[in-house]
Amino acid sequence: MKKLFKGKKRAGEAQEQSNLREALEELIDEHMEDGGQPIPLEEREFLGSLVSFTELTAADVMIPRIDIIAVPLDVAEDELLATFTRSRLQRLPVYRNTLDEVLGVIHVQDVLSWTVSGKKLNLKSIMKEVMFISPAMRALDLMYKMREKSSRLAIVVDEYGGVDGLVTLTTIVEEIVGEIHSDQDNQDKDLDKKDDGSIIADGRHALDEIEESMGIALMVDDLEDDVETIGGLVTSLAGHVPARGELINHPKAPVQFEVIEADPRRVKRVKIWVGGN
Repeated sequence: MKKLFKGKKRAGEAQEQSNLREALEELIDEHMEDGGQPIPLEEREFLGSLVSFTELTAADVMIPRIDIIAVPLDVAEDELLATFTRSRLQRLPVYRNTLDEVLGVIHVQDVLSWTVSGKKLNLKSIMKEVMFISPAMRALDLMYKMREKSSRLAIVVDEYGGVDGLVTLTTIVEEIVGEIHSDQDNQDKDLDKKDDGSIIADGRHALDEIEESMGIALMVDDLEDDVETIGGLVTSLAGHVPARGELINHPKAPVQFEVIEADPRRVKRVKIWVGGN
C-alpha cells in the first residue's frame, strides 16, 4: 500500500478528508447497528487514517453476481421469509424476471411488520430505492454517497446495464479492514499447530511460509491463478470460493484443506490436514 499521506494538503483536500473521516466513523457505527462484527478500537483508528486511500473500487469490494442472494417480485411469502432466515441478511434486492432488472431493496423488519399485520404481502409497498453504481467507483466515494443517501446497499452495473455485483456497508468495511491487515508487518500470524497434527492458518498467510513450515510443496504448477496465499490456493483448487466446512483435497500432496471461515469473496481461515486424502 502506498503511503497514505504525502506532502502538504490544500485546504480543500483537508476539508474533504475531514468529511470522509466523519463519514467513516458514522458508517462504522451503522455497520455495527446492522449486526456487523464489532471492530476493535485499534482497527477503527486505522480506518480513520484511510481518508486519502483511493485504490479500492466497487469492483474490489463487491459480492460477485453469482453469489448475490435476491428475490423475484412475485416471490411467495413463505419463501421470502425462508430466504431471509437462510441467508441471515437484513436486506435483499428485488428483481423482475432476471437479476439484471433490479427494482429495489426490502428490509426484513418491513417484511415482518407487514406479515404481523395479517395483510397480503405487497413488496412494492415496502420496497426502497436502490443505488446503481459503476464498478470503477472508488470505495471511499461510495461510502460517502451511502452516508449522504442513507443507503446500505448498492448494485454494481456494467456499461450495458447488466448486474456485476452487489456492495453493502459491511462488505466495504470488511474489505478495508482486510486491506489494512494485509499491509501490516504482522499480517501473517503464527501457524496454529494442533495436537491432532493439523494446522490452522489465516487465509492471507503466505503460501511459501506454510510450505517451509510443513516441509511439503503445496503449489500446483498448472493453476491458472497467480497464487501467493493459502486462501488463494484453496480457492483455486476448489474452482470457486468455498464455504465454511467444505473439504478440498490437494491433487498431488497427501493434504486436505478444511475451510473454517469464509465469506462470498475469500477464504478467511483454513485447517490443513497432512495425510487427509
